[in-house]
Amino acid sequence: MEKLLFHILIIFGFSSPAFGKVEISIPESRCETVDTLSFMNKEVKKLFSTPTEQGSLGWCYGLTAAELISAEIGMPVSAAHISALFNKKAESNFFIRTMKKFLNSSSSDVYESGEIDLAIKNVLQKKVCLEDDMPFIDNSSGGLPSAILGLDRARKAKLKGEEEYACHEIANSKALLNLEYSIKEIMEVLDQYSLNSGIEKLMDQHCGDQKIKVPIMKIKSIRVPRRGSNKELSAKLGKLFGKIEKKLVSGKPVGISYDAIKVSSYDSKHTGSVIGRKWFNGRCNFKIRNYWGDNCFEYNRKDISACKHNDSGAFWVTDQKFFEMVYKITLIE
Repeated sequence: MEKLLFHILIIFGFSSPAFGKVEISIPESRCETVDTLSFMNKEVKKLFSTPTEQGSLGWCYGLTAAELISAEIGMPVSAAHISALFNKKAESNFFIRTMKKFLNSSSSDVYESGEIDLAIKNVLQKKVCLEDDMPFIDNSSGGLPSAILGLDRARKAKLKGEEEYACHEIANSKALLNLEYSIKEIMEVLDQYSLNSGIEKLMDQHCGDQKIKVPIMKIKSIRVPRRGSNKELSAKLGKLFGKIEKKLVSGKPVGISYDAIKVSSYDSKHTGSVIGRKWFNGRCNFKIRNYWGDNCFEYNRKDISACKHNDSGAFWVTDQKFFEMVYKITLIE
């Protein structure tokens, strides 16, 4: 097999990359068309082909973590449960808990934001729900995001003595999550546990014996290099894109952490999965699965190379834009 090394043309706007714009160009000879979905079994392909809407719930890291695991084991696992398990652990961390309270950036007590690699490592050798049993992509009436935030509102209402409103919110969440518990039983869990632990407890009990154990995996995260001489940076980027190519041609997605402001109006950190590559319009382009539903309205058209409503919630960016927006990749070796 050909050694997976790139020769990347790098042009600096100034003599030093520390002060000028870095321009990269992957040659067409190293940009063969790859569609990872063509390697997947029917169940996993369905997961990657179904648009996901994360709504106002910042669990994108859990969605990407679940996709990488699902592709690796050939079985769709629940992004919701993986996120809940991560948040449960985060909530038990004194430092994280204190920082959240200090920053007070959200009116919700639901923990949000996280790292793809940490979310995967947190569930290794643990039992997690299957996607069918605790789906994130059931978007009817808002689906899981609405249900989770509803449980937060219910718990706060209960603490204020607003029993009727609390029961109303629990009833809505119960229906959205298709939970078999009674409203009283859900209320007892929210009373007994902290919010994030309570959410995980409800999911865990709901899935029962249908959960599967995630095997040991080797997780690797790599920061996208930005500095160095022309020769040094070219070598580092060549190695990085070589690793991405190796995963894609083996039929496996690559997780990315990126700045959403580079392709949209959202000034926040975001994650997604690289699921394809193709040469068009004179550039090497990467296909990224996103979690903003199946529309293309969220993107700045000048910053992406393609987006179609039948692309199942994915968009394309050039190699240059990929370099500019992505700050870390995560893969299962």
